[in-house]
Amino acid sequence: MNEKMNEGNSIDLNVKVNDINLHSLMVNSNDDDITGGTISRENNVEIISLTKSEIVLETVEKIYIDDLKIIELKMRADLTIETNYNGSEDELKLHFKENINQISYPLLAEASLTISFITGKKFGTPYIVPPIIKSSKK
Repeated sequence: MNEKMNEGNSIDLNVKVNDINLHSLMVNSNDDDITGGTISRENNVEIISLTKSEIVLETVEKIYIDDLKIIELKMRADLTIETNYNGSEDELKLHFKENINQISYPLLAEASLTISFITGKKFGTPYIVPPIIKSSKK
């Protein structure tokens, strides 16, 4: 992808997904607590580490039925960065934070797939969520 920095400097970024891992998973196993209701989702993406050659992202996804949390999963993605950028790592981190939706797409897509699989097996119908950041239950 070709990105522009705030000062008008052109920056070429080539981001490659090396690995996406499931770090933890909690599924509410008491089906008596779940009798239907409104399903909602909450998640966030955080930059765990960043250098000029690598970025590690983490997402925590939470799925609720009404106010009962039924699924919580934490996933990490290790990405390789190839760039011609010669500025500071702080400026690069700011650039990634401003473009977190684009950068985190592979991680969020994998989390969405995992949520769909788990809810499909647990409830018979998969809950399919888009690979976007949704920061509060609604």
